[in-house]
Amino acid sequence: MNDFKKALIKVAGDLSESEKAVKNAVLYKKSKKKYSKIIIIPAFLVVLFFTVALLLVPNEVEQRQADNMFYNDYLYDYFVAIEMMTTSEDEITQFHKEAAFTKYIRIIGVEQLAKGYQVEVSKQEMSERKILSDQIMNKQQLQQVLSKVNLTFEQYEQYVRPKLIKNYVLVEKLNKIWLKENPSMFSEFAAGYTEQLAKRYLQEHFEEQYFAIQKRYNVTDENRMSVPKSGVIAAIEGNMLFFIQNSTFEELQVLSEEEKFRLEEGKIKSWIVNIDEIPVEIGDYVKVSIGGVGWIDGENTANAMSEGLEVILPVEESSTIPKIKLEQIAGAQWNELLNGVSWESQDFVHNFSKPMFILEEGEKKYTIFKNDYKNLLIVPYGEAKIAKVTQGRTEKIEEFIQPYLAK
Repeated sequence: MNDFKKALIKVAGDLSESEKAVKNAVLYKKSKKKYSKIIIIPAFLVVLFFTVALLLVPNEVEQRQADNMFYNDYLYDYFVAIEMMTTSEDEITQFHKEAAFTKYIRIIGVEQLAKGYQVEVSKQEMSERKILSDQIMNKQQLQQVLSKVNLTFEQYEQYVRPKLIKNYVLVEKLNKIWLKENPSMFSEFAAGYTEQLAKRYLQEHFEEQYFAIQKRYNVTDENRMSVPKSGVIAAIEGNMLFFIQNSTFEELQVLSEEEKFRLEEGKIKSWIVNIDEIPVEIGDYVKVSIGGVGWIDGENTANAMSEGLEVILPVEESSTIPKIKLEQIAGAQWNELLNGVSWESQDFVHNFSKPMFILEEGEKKYTIFKNDYKNLLIVPYGEAKIAKVTQGRTEKIEEFIQPYLAK
């Protein structure tokens, strides 16, 4: 052992007390006369080393803790095993990995989202939830799950179960926040909203870590947005918007408050969470992608999450939609043009264009759209059906309507 190593060990033995102890050990432990040149140089280097270390170590510890907040291979493997059990397969597939990634991101995201809202979990809450978990745990089934990815029960207890328990408590607390802010939100829907919000929070505030997790587990996270729909914002409550597909501000004027929320079954309508907080007003005609729809038995409306919202016709411009009122003879011609059209459920016809014109015939009113394929779409006020008009009939209707639009 060389003199440098001896000096390092000699000084390091006194580092446990404090930085002051380090200085005392080096500067004041022995008189200056007893130090040889060969000892003074190593001692100086040791002091320099530990001075630098005092500055660097906190950052290293902080980084290490940050990594632990995002990376938990045991937790990820556990979710892979869960997915393998649902498909009764013994080999890990890309499907298992990506489904596990979705669940893993929810856990990590909820934890970070809760910190953003200053929501914490106490030791007592963890203990109480663990007792409940003990009561429903089937250890034999759990061992079957863990064996899929060679996890031991001890690893599950140390690295996985505490995360699951904490997540359960955090989700409950966050759900209460959303339900208080949005009275029209179904309690059964709140957890799904928490999960989506958590993922977004992670992507926005921890983008680097989010993509690092994808790379770590070799997965892709495709954006599975639904097909856009268009319609009117019929009510606003907090951060929730009541959306009615293929309807306009003009149609709202003929509906009572009760009718607005109780249109016939099949008419697509739901309270959607304005997750991006896009500025909107009642009567705005919007294009929206809706995901995570939650229907509750006995309810004629749903809760859904907005995955993209765009105002395509502000309410103040609604008056620019041409209005056509047909007299008796023209009304008969209109009904003849509609004779034989194929009426379908609005669920199966995706429309994301703004209205071309509104037509009134007797007591009936229709909103007319045109899709990307240049076919007319006809929606009777308040009804769930929609007519997707053939190209030939579209041309006849446009020829019939043209004199009215030219006025």
